[in-house]
Amino acid sequence: MRARDDPAEMLCKRMITHVKRAKTELEEIRTRRRATSERLIGTYRQVLERLDPGSEAAAAGHEGTRGGGASHGGAELVRW
Repeated sequence: MRARDDPAEMLCKRMITHVKRAKTELEEIRTRRRATSERLIGTYRQVLERLDPGSEAAAAGHEGTRGGGASHGGAELVRW
């Protein structure tokens, strides 16, 4: 009976390793996507502020974003 248990244990250990690696990779992907979304939101807000400087969004500033978009071109990429 021990002969059948060893391969099963080895398989379980391998699967645990794969699951841990997949969870780590998934968290890295989520972090990158979150950063990208925040940059896009910051850039969008800057574009809106340039279109209507007196709006409520312009008065509120960048409270909803952490990164903003100015460091990656932001609204500077939009030429009028």
